[in-house]
Amino acid sequence: MKQLFFIMAIVGLVLPSRAQTKSLLYPALSKTLDSLAFVDQWPMQQIASGQKTDSLGHNLVDMEKANFARHQPILEKIVKQYGYPGFRQVGEKSANNFWLLVQHADAHLDFQRRVLGLMLAEVKRKNASPINYAYLTD
Repeated sequence: MKQLFFIMAIVGLVLPSRAQTKSLLYPALSKTLDSLAFVDQWPMQQIASGQKTDSLGHNLVDMEKANFARHQPILEKIVKQYGYPGFRQVGEKSANNFWLLVQHADAHLDFQRRVLGLMLAEVKRKNASPINYAYLTD
């Protein structure tokens, strides 16, 4: 009986995550977007908690700006290779992370405008957030 319960518990833990990964068109891209968003958000979270530097003494505002600049060419490549990575391609969380990264690309207004055009088509297909679209137009 204990073995059956253990097997069912393991299957219950493994199958849902597998099914979610299988349903994504681009699971590797999803992981990339989530990783980029984590790096993007980390300095902001530290600043919000009152920190000005990281443990090595690097200025967090400078780190934030460097992250935005470093992510820009990666975002350009993603758009060139995949178009707009929407819910069906990378999942809701990762699609929202892509939007977040584009939102922080203020130094690249032409890129933001191009993504807006792509995003509008995906919003109409219910493959992107209309709320995020509205925020990006602002």
